[in-house]
Order: sequence, then C-alpha cells, then structure tokens
Amino acid sequence: MKIRLYQINTERDKDGAFLRAYSANNPPKEDIYDEVFRGIVKADDLEDVFALFNTFPPMVHRGRAMSVSDVLLVEDPDFAGRMNCYYCDDIGFKKIKFDYESIKPDKEKYMKVVYAEPGLEAYETYIGRNLESMQKAVGEGFIEPLWIEDDVCIIDNDSAKLIGMPGNRHINNGHSVIAGPFFVCGDDGDNFTDLNKSQIEKYLNKFKSPETISQEEVEDDMKFEIYEM
Repeated sequence: MKIRLYQINTERDKDGAFLRAYSANNPPKEDIYDEVFRGIVKADDLEDVFALFNTFPPMVHRGRAMSVSDVLLVEDPDFAGRMNCYYCDDIGFKKIKFDYESIKPDKEKYMKVVYAEPGLEAYETYIGRNLESMQKAVGEGFIEPLWIEDDVCIIDNDSAKLIGMPGNRHINNGHSVIAGPFFVCGDDGDNFTDLNKSQIEKYLNKFKSPETISQEEVEDDMKFEIYEM
C-alpha cells in the first residue's frame, strides 16, 4: 500500500488538537501538521498500517507512533480509489477532506531520495540530511556510499552482509548484491543532496521490482569492492 502519514506538530498545536477525536465542527487544520512518512508499506488496510507504525515502523518514518489525530493519505488506486485521506479517530478511521498538498517537508532538513527495502518496490521518500537519519534509514551502523554516477550514489549499511541482512537488489550488471535497505541520493561534492526529477524516475524504474536473493549469494558477495551500474 502506498501512503503518506501526517502528524500534528505539538509546537504549533495551540488549540490542543493532538489526540482529539474527529469533529466535523472542528476539522483538522493542515497548518499544524507535518508529513512524517511517504512510501510503500506491507499492509492490506488502514488497521494494518496502524499496527505497523506502532510495532515495526519503516526505517524512514520521521515521526512518532501512530495515534488519534494522525491523518493518513492512501495513494493506492486498489484501495477505495486514489488520494483519499483518513483521520485516525478514537475508534477506527474517518474519511475526510485534507489539503495534503499544502504540507511540504522542510527542504533544509530533508532530502528527496529513492528508497529500496528487501521485498518491496522502490519508492520516493524523504530522509533527514543529518548522519543520524541516514544511519537509521539503512538500519543503524556505519553508512557506505557507492558512487554509481558522478553526482549520484547509493547509501547502504557498511555491515549489512556481515550482520546477516537479507539481499535486496543486484548491481554491477547483476554481479554483486546490496543487502539490507538502501537509498539513492545526489552528491554535490561536499554533501549528499536531493535527486532531481529525472534521476528519481530513473532509479525508481531501475529498482522498481523486489528481487529474490538467497542468503548464500549475499555471503558469497562479501568481498566484492568495485561497483558499477
């Protein structure tokens, strides 16, 4: 299921809307919400999403556990149409009108990347520009940049194969394996940066489909050091 999750920023919540049940007379105000996740999750319905974000949330989730007052945007055309918003109420979810397009991630804090997890289709999302956020996105530990173009690189977990992370995608024309989650970002020579629109399209297409990679193949690839696309 392709979703976006919005949560109230309590510093901007002057009227006590956080954890408040839905009221048609006092609908949620977009200006106190932040986007805290966008991407693809393994879920069949809204209750599955709620359970996921309260047990094992995605590594690129930038917020807290899901709770009453959160707003969920479902972008999946197979789920009751496309681009519908749902308010997390005290019991279940309420379909609402919500101007999600007015809520933009802070470009100073977050960069736009292509993210790939084992077993899931690659998706566009945002990751914090600080080291802690990048480490969290690949499963903690040291990050490892693998340059695939002069201004584009893959960031993965340096120890992924050693600690037994599952195989994710093949690179180097199928001759090598990336284990564990990774993201593709830009590189301006000094910092990791956003991908532009054409780069996003290119790498969403390249890493679109999840691959089946045995743990034996991952272990056999541990000593490979030169990466080419």
